[in-house]
Amino acid sequence: MDDAQLIPYAEAIKRSGLSRRTWYDRLRQTSGIRVFVDGRDRRLRMIDARDLPRLTQIEPVKRRTTSAA
Repeated sequence: MDDAQLIPYAEAIKRSGLSRRTWYDRLRQTSGIRVFVDGRDRRLRMIDARDLPRLTQIEPVKRRTTSAA
């Protein structure tokens, strides 16, 4: 992998400033973010630090249209 800076989930959560639950929700909903497994401890999951901005990106909420029936 070229110039990847892999960081564990705990570090990524700390850097993002998001709650743990919100961070995991966004990780699940955001496509294209690769998750890596540590070669020494297979329980440890990591992501590339360059993917953090995608998890903290502000997204507009789609408004519901109401109909006057």
